Amino acid sequence: MARQAGLSFHKARPELSDLNAWRLPVAIQLDGGEVAVVTSMGADGLTLIMSGDECAEVTHSEASLQPHVRFMAMLRPLQAARDVRIDDYIAPVEKNWLRNLVLVDWRPYGHILVASLITNLNGARGCPVFYAGL
Repeated sequence: MARQAGLSFHKARPELSDLNAWRLPVAIQLDGGEVAVVTSMGADGLTLIMSGDECAEVTHSEASLQPHVRFMAMLRPLQAARDVRIDDYIAPVEKNWLRNLVLVDWRPYGHILVASLITNLNGARGCPVFYAGL
């Protein structure tokens, strides 16, 4: 069932003392078949989400919960989730990307390009046409 949901299933010893923040979240089975997910650890104990409680969080101490734990499993995604923040950075470079960006809408600016070219050529030659008033 875990593989159908896209998760890997790793059975662990049902010892809450083995848990640390890096191993969370962990699914546990309690007495009576009730299932819970340990989502965080703190000074006040373990935070659980109990099945059937509409995702209500409950906090229990490790000592009070340990006698009731029958089974513990770690469920992890089979594939790493895509990170949309970096998809543009790791995408392959498009051929002619600069030409496609700059020359998409160049027609309205043609006369500006010609005037700029003439001005720069005259400035490079040292043509005194623009310095007549000096």
